[in-house]
Amino acid sequence: MDQAPTKTSFVTAALGREIRAGKYKSGERLPSLRSLAERFEVSTMVMHQAASRLQELGLVRCSSRSGIFVSSSLRQQQLCGFITTVRMGRMDGYFESFMQAANVAGYIPMTVPGNLEAVECMLEKSPVKIIADIEGKLMPFAKLQKLLEGRNTVFSHRFEWLGQKPANAVLTDWVWITEQTLQYFRKQGHRKMLFLSHNHELPNFKKRELQEAGGRLGMELGSPEFQYCGRFDFENNPERLVKIFKNDPPTAIFSRSDSIMFEFSAKIAAYFPETAGIEKIGAYDSQWSQYPGSAFASWRWDWREFWHRVFAHRQKSVEHYQPELILR
Repeated sequence: MDQAPTKTSFVTAALGREIRAGKYKSGERLPSLRSLAERFEVSTMVMHQAASRLQELGLVRCSSRSGIFVSSSLRQQQLCGFITTVRMGRMDGYFESFMQAANVAGYIPMTVPGNLEAVECMLEKSPVKIIADIEGKLMPFAKLQKLLEGRNTVFSHRFEWLGQKPANAVLTDWVWITEQTLQYFRKQGHRKMLFLSHNHELPNFKKRELQEAGGRLGMELGSPEFQYCGRFDFENNPERLVKIFKNDPPTAIFSRSDSIMFEFSAKIAAYFPETAGIEKIGAYDSQWSQYPGSAFASWRWDWREFWHRVFAHRQKSVEHYQPELILR
């Protein structure tokens, strides 16, 4: 039968957790033994024993004259809030690399979805750092900004609010990615290109990015050379697809998702068999772009490098990350 922990081991474990979590900072003096004894409802003898044990573990330094101090060489782990709307399995290595980077940086990560209740719950835990990768449609930026006011926040990967700019961010350079994609297609001789969107109509932030990228190459979004459609247009807007594919169809298509590219490619091959050889570029280089017999080019993120840059990011600046195009 397991024995119940002694009072000394209980106090040692409780104080050890608090010290590692950053409640008491490196070099900080702990409350007096008498105060701690009253708090834990134990004798000062038990507190002496617990302090000795914490010193053996390298967490504190005890002085008979000055008191008990958190070791100045201690590498503490502090809570890091991670707000993300990315679903598990959508981006290979995304979550695993984030957890590794957080651990290396000395943080305990707390991951929450991008809804108001979850964010408020996370903030109640008083994280010392917040990293946000969130879809703009889920929350007005003014509300999110008010929630995170005064917090050490770094926006990462996506920032989808028009008319606003983040103070601190490491963002994917989607304009550059789109420009490079269009430029590659041109070099391959394609004169009609199609962007496959998650949405029936382009969100304003995405439209702006596509227009800016196309403008750099003298291409106008919505022109015969550079068109777009939605992933569910076969079901919801077949007229648009007929107009795009019937007579002089595009010979190149790109998207910001491997999975919807995979699904859409099967549909256009079935409904418009003459376009079965259309050249495709996806995103995130996931299992969908590597499927045997249906593989297509995609962009590859080095998520370890990306998250390292996020945790090492300096305040009051915005960095942009550029992934690598993998051709197949």
